[in-house]
Amino acid sequence: MEIFIQNKINIEIFDESIRRLTRDFGDTLALAVKTKSTKIETTHLLISLSKFSDSIVNKGITRLGITSKQWESGLLKCAIKGSGLPPAHLTKNTLHISVINMLNEAIQLCNQYKLQRISEPVLVISILKNLTNSTQRLFHQTDIDFKDWCKEIERTFKPVEALIVYKSDNKQSINLDILASSAKKVLRLATTEAESMGFSSLEARHLLLGLIENEGGITQYGIYQQGLMPRKIQEGTLLSIRNKVKRKHSKISLIKENVQGMLQRIFELAGKLAGRENAEKIFEKHILLAFLTIDSIARKIMEDEKVDISRLKTTAEEHDIAEEDDDNDDNFADIETVRERLYARIVGQDQAIERILPHVQRMQFGYSSPERPNGVFLFCGQSGSGKTEMAKELARAVYGSEENLIFLEMGQFNSPESMNIFVGAPPGYVGYGEGKLTNGLRNKPRSVVLFDEVEKAHARVHDALLRFLDEGKIDDPAGPVRSGSECILILTSNVGAEELAKFSREKDQSKNIEFEIRQKLRDEFKKRHFRIEFLNRIDELILFRTLDKNNYTEIAKRIIENEILRLKENHEITAHVGPTVQKAIGDYCNKIDEGARAVKRLVQSVVITPVINYVIAEKCQLPIELKVNIKSQHTNIAQAMQAEPVGVVSK
Repeated sequence: MEIFIQNKINIEIFDESIRRLTRDFGDTLALAVKTKSTKIETTHLLISLSKFSDSIVNKGITRLGITSKQWESGLLKCAIKGSGLPPAHLTKNTLHISVINMLNEAIQLCNQYKLQRISEPVLVISILKNLTNSTQRLFHQTDIDFKDWCKEIERTFKPVEALIVYKSDNKQSINLDILASSAKKVLRLATTEAESMGFSSLEARHLLLGLIENEGGITQYGIYQQGLMPRKIQEGTLLSIRNKVKRKHSKISLIKENVQGMLQRIFELAGKLAGRENAEKIFEKHILLAFLTIDSIARKIMEDEKVDISRLKTTAEEHDIAEEDDDNDDNFADIETVRERLYARIVGQDQAIERILPHVQRMQFGYSSPERPNGVFLFCGQSGSGKTEMAKELARAVYGSEENLIFLEMGQFNSPESMNIFVGAPPGYVGYGEGKLTNGLRNKPRSVVLFDEVEKAHARVHDALLRFLDEGKIDDPAGPVRSGSECILILTSNVGAEELAKFSREKDQSKNIEFEIRQKLRDEFKKRHFRIEFLNRIDELILFRTLDKNNYTEIAKRIIENEILRLKENHEITAHVGPTVQKAIGDYCNKIDEGARAVKRLVQSVVITPVINYVIAEKCQLPIELKVNIKSQHTNIAQAMQAEPVGVVSK
């Protein structure tokens, strides 16, 4: 490349974008006149390159919180004034040394990266590396790190080592290892939607559904930021593919031939964008940017729903992937880990834990029917015996988090109209697409689904539930067929709880206890007109035994340990709680027999509240160490055993 031809700058060495931004450097000459400068400086170029909103300089200063007006005002003061006439043409003699050095730098970069012309990124980097002294001082005073800015821009034209989305095997499977957890979740949601509508391949509209359904993701954040609702975009997308929906559930293998052409282009561009950032994996951010860059019907749906595409792009570009957790949630926890976690959390239900573990082990091994849930359990027993806590802990232990629990309080579905809440309403009715079970399965296809107090639901809800327990599928009036084949389903029931608890104590050592419990439950179901078909759909009927004095004391011990740790970490209060406190709480809870929830209440009233009251009343200086014991209220032992324990605090 020749910089000068007959002593004039060779305009042809510059990219069209630069010539457009600077009007063939006419704006730069005008700025020299405005600042009464006798030579063109890099300062003039920085101002002229910031005039357009889509220029690299303008985007850069916007991210720094600087307006174009502030930028121009500051740089105009940095321009060197002269006593001669301002330049009329771009000749070698009218260029400041900073511009000559900049041009040489730009040519070197073009040669290094084998570029045919000086592009906008190359020009901006060359300017930033050859600032005048006064402009450098201004940058330092305003904390503008132009070296970091250079590195950021350089990544946009350096040869990109794209991350390859597909493996090099015969089928060209999608390489899930190259996807960060956010991208993996988007792909999983997109696949779930496509499969639930009977599609045999993935397309861009399925990806859009995956992006907007990713709870807490960058796409949802960007849409909410614009004052819009992801729900509206979801409805528009489902409406656009309604004619292609089949009322059956399909299975899509994640291989290249099952990814439609437009979506293949999006994935490939996402890999390039991730490579450009030197990211080790593809994140949701990269998929969203690729989706917004490539013109598609799916992107048109977003535009029709009034989404500002360029603003959403900016939100994605500014998202810092370093802040994302990249936990791998694809694998089930190993059986020993699950066992340890369950025993650490659940007290007094060893038999229940051991009966659940074989089902978890089969899931871990991969031995499960694709047509059924991973396990269907009916938990029976007294309220407060640990049924709900077991479901929560299974979600934590097996699926990684309590967030992977879909909790359905079945008492809210006790009328015929409640089907509209359970699975969603038909098109045109309030509640369309808002089913609690169907949306839960859409957002969390791998989860524990807890149907709490199932006997309270209406008969229509029971009909839908029976099919779901049997086939692992349920129809969504919005179109898709939702699958629970990767879920653990738990039903809890208080039917005949007192009778069963008494029966359990009497028959605790019987080898035929499960058969006898089933018979007892069948009788209780009939008494309450509750459908006995549920007993034929379950894999394990588990009776939670009534907690005894030792169990209550152990639960009290664990809760107290957690609470005094919180006091120490958050409030600098070290509370020493004597063993008599745990025993007193355990004895009282055993006497009233209200289940484990009563223990939590008593720990608050016996330990925590007295400690807080003492610190406030005595105006204690923190940190402080305190002792908590049980206050003796009665001289009569029989009276003492009947009374609720009271905590007393001392130094």
